[in-house]
Amino acid sequence: MTLTEQIKEIFSSGLSDESEGNPKLVKEAIVYAMASEAKSDGNLDVSELSSIAGLYQRITGEAIEASEISTLVSENAQSNFDLVRHLQSIRSELRPKDKKRIVEATCRVAVADGGITEDEEKTLGFVAMALGMSETEFQDITRELER
Repeated sequence: MTLTEQIKEIFSSGLSDESEGNPKLVKEAIVYAMASEAKSDGNLDVSELSSIAGLYQRITGEAIEASEISTLVSENAQSNFDLVRHLQSIRSELRPKDKKRIVEATCRVAVADGGITEDEEKTLGFVAMALGMSETEFQDITRELER
């Protein structure tokens, strides 16, 4: 079993505050989107990995090791994982609040290293677009996070 499969297995338990939707897909999308965002500036450093792990735990209530995220990023690069295509394929199974949670997590990773690069900004836009969010919905989320 690959690490990605092991991580997916870990995700099989539900988000405690959710009675509907697909918690497994939400958790997978959160970690994939956060890892892709962190990698989008071309540099995935230890502080970003730690930030992702901490944020993931706050969002889902479950722990993930920074080394697991690093391995996931490597595996996704080797398999030509396409985040946008993945998110488009699952968006009909996600509720609006799940989509918002994914975008918020991705935004928080983008600012974790002190600023948002042009590539990180593009990734944020692609995530929101792939989830079927309007530009207004996306802007509302970023404004909320700026407060």
